[in-house]
Amino acid sequence: MPFKDPEKNRECKRRYKKNHPEKTNAHAKKGYWKHRDEIRRKARIVESTSEYKQAAHARRIRREFGLTVEEYETKLTAQNGVCAICRRLCSTNRNLSVDHDHQSQRVRGLLCVKCNTMIGLADDLAERLIIAAQYLEFWKGK
Repeated sequence: MPFKDPEKNRECKRRYKKNHPEKTNAHAKKGYWKHRDEIRRKARIVESTSEYKQAAHARRIRREFGLTVEEYETKLTAQNGVCAICRRLCSTNRNLSVDHDHQSQRVRGLLCVKCNTMIGLADDLAERLIIAAQYLEFWKGK
């Protein structure tokens, strides 16, 4: 029987959920499957908004690199908004990737997807990139 006091009603529902998790989970799943298409449609709308994308980016750089949005923006401004290696804007219209040393976890700079992938595939080994550059120079005129 519902209580007139909303706080008591919420507490009663919390207790029921805690004491009957299998029933509440089954009920939630049934409701999800019944309204799945509508739930997914609304989620796609929300996820496509720029506010959602900005918030998701902020959470990710905080969680993975310990950077605040202000620190990211400071680095971006110091690099004039371009990749630290190729000096171009990100061609995929995404945020620049945070490049970091995988051993010390120290943030080095912001890179476009292509440059970040290049460094990752070279296992962060400068010697490997130097040899690759020499290889390209050797075949440049032939």
